[in-house]
Amino acid sequence: MQKSLSFCHNIIFIFLRRCYYILLFSLFFLQLASSFGGRSLMLSIQRFFLSKTTLRSMSILEQVSQRLVHNMTTNPSAPTYLCMAIAGGGGHAISALASTPGASDLLLEGTVAYDRRSLQTYVDRKELMNYKFVSKDTAILMSRAAVRRAMQFRSNLKDYPHCVGLGVTSALVTTRERPGRSSFGYLCATSADGSEWSCRIKFASQLRTRTEEDRFMGQLALEAIEKLKSKGTTKLTINEE
Repeated sequence: MQKSLSFCHNIIFIFLRRCYYILLFSLFFLQLASSFGGRSLMLSIQRFFLSKTTLRSMSILEQVSQRLVHNMTTNPSAPTYLCMAIAGGGGHAISALASTPGASDLLLEGTVAYDRRSLQTYVDRKELMNYKFVSKDTAILMSRAAVRRAMQFRSNLKDYPHCVGLGVTSALVTTRERPGRSSFGYLCATSADGSEWSCRIKFASQLRTRTEEDRFMGQLALEAIEKLKSKGTTKLTINEE
């Protein structure tokens, strides 16, 4: 019994002594790096490991935002100038894009017309009266108004073909009762040449929280811009029920 206890004590002692030497070596290395101006090196190492951790924990929305900014800004001969209009849900698309480095080369304006009266100041009021607040036609009106605003912000006529407008309108999870109605929404991306890409989504009942639905709408909104630029299928319907 005593032999086994002695053996365990020796193992623990060796382990602690090695930890002590590792700690001393680490402190010595840090002090040496600082004394030789190696602070930038240490910060670079820290940022490297932090970036790997952040990338693993990054949501799909942030990944789509980074991909969009990279793809839309790396070719100087084919830039994209974007105005976004959000009504109801999907506002996370604006915040995700605005917090992405390099987004200033892409995003001109992000508007959240949360109230119906606010939306009436963004699109033609007479046209809006013919449609429901959450409808495909309203999303199209918003995207067309957004692309016109993008063209107004660009003073060079050569930039007009690169202008894009995005309109999103939706009715997501709310505190108000909507018996038998699931969350749904519409989005439309329009370019200056008149080409459009639209999507309708109907969410499964009680599958997501309001925030989760809003982030998903934001993800779809950013992907709509990619779909528009790729000149692929012009319409998409997503029905989770």
